[in-house]
Amino acid sequence: MKELEILNSETQMVAMPLDKPFRLAFGTLENLPRVYLKLKAQDEAGKMLESIGEASIDFPFSNYDAWDVYNSLKNFDLIGKTINNRKLFLTETKENNPFLSEFPAANAAFNMAIDDLYGKYLDVPVQELYGTVFRDSGYALSSIPFLENKQLIQKVSDKFSQGLIPKPKVGQDIENDFDTISTIDLISHVNQMPFVLDFNGAYESEDIILLLKKLRQKGTTFKYLLFIEQPVEKNSGISSLAYIKSVASSIFDKDIMVIADESFVNEEDAIECINNNIGLNIKIQKIGGGVVAKKIDELTKNKVDSIIGGTFPTVIARTYDQQIACILETAILPGDGWEPSTNWFNHERHFANNQFKRTKDHKFLANSNPGLGLEIAWEKLSKYILENPKDEFRKIRSDKKSDKLKITLTERASYKNLYEKTTKKVFDWNLT
Repeated sequence: MKELEILNSETQMVAMPLDKPFRLAFGTLENLPRVYLKLKAQDEAGKMLESIGEASIDFPFSNYDAWDVYNSLKNFDLIGKTINNRKLFLTETKENNPFLSEFPAANAAFNMAIDDLYGKYLDVPVQELYGTVFRDSGYALSSIPFLENKQLIQKVSDKFSQGLIPKPKVGQDIENDFDTISTIDLISHVNQMPFVLDFNGAYESEDIILLLKKLRQKGTTFKYLLFIEQPVEKNSGISSLAYIKSVASSIFDKDIMVIADESFVNEEDAIECINNNIGLNIKIQKIGGGVVAKKIDELTKNKVDSIIGGTFPTVIARTYDQQIACILETAILPGDGWEPSTNWFNHERHFANNQFKRTKDHKFLANSNPGLGLEIAWEKLSKYILENPKDEFRKIRSDKKSDKLKITLTERASYKNLYEKTTKKVFDWNLT
């Protein structure tokens, strides 16, 4: 079989507006930068193959931003590279390019684009490139932003009627979280409805314990709670997640599952989670693509369960999330990665042919066409392209207003200061 030779590589950034602003503990998501890597190669019959990969993760969820990803992929020399052993090519390329390790979302886009290309070459879907396929569908979690109780009740009911498992964001403060959690626990009893709580690492241990005790005293049972996600700050360590799991299980007199998100970003973290009986939120963008996800899955097999998480991707990366979810043995729990991207990027912002089919029991089916199985509507995508992303990020990192991107941090925090504190780099280190 003739080797695939990469003939062309192109990197683009888009600014994708959400239907509605999404409020979280660190700020509000409104207009999201997403980076695409497009490749072209030729098969032995002379047919031109095109593929695409997406990087979709938002600072400060990650300790780098979209410009870091775009700049590293833009300067990534792939022209003329040949792919014989796909897995070896992906692994060695990552090892030889420090930015792919430093910015995992860049590696996720690269891994995705190669998988799409190779799947089309072999005429198989992405999931079959990884060997054993454990499932073809899964139940979707659906995040809910901070809302007042009346809006929350309506939103939770809407999610449940759509066959989605609600995952309200908490971590606002003890008083507001008490109201939110009490409300959803009551709704879950009435509807016999499973739910998840996502704290996004907003609390210190003593505060989350105070909240849990208060909830229990007022009658909260967590009968239909599937798990709690990242209840304490990332810097508290995975041992703190284990401590909260133990205390919460004692308070509610049942095993409370705790899932690590912000505290888990690599293989070393996965091993520590295993040792502490903490489940994993495997966000493909966060850890760096399908090959890394498979490696982590093999580490955790028969030890802890996992979910496929989400990072507000467009249809491209969400299709990949669902395909990778099929090949991870431990990913038995409902996950955000199964939720259709059309729930936040629809109509003109849905620029591919995947309609996210579901089964009769409300599971979503992974795309099984060759590669990602997508036909891209380039005329739709082109409307959101940033012609000069460097200028926009120079503004944002200087705490100036960008006309194209809107990144709002809580209490008008300085993006520049937060970037320098988080990355340990001068804000314009790659903007000169």
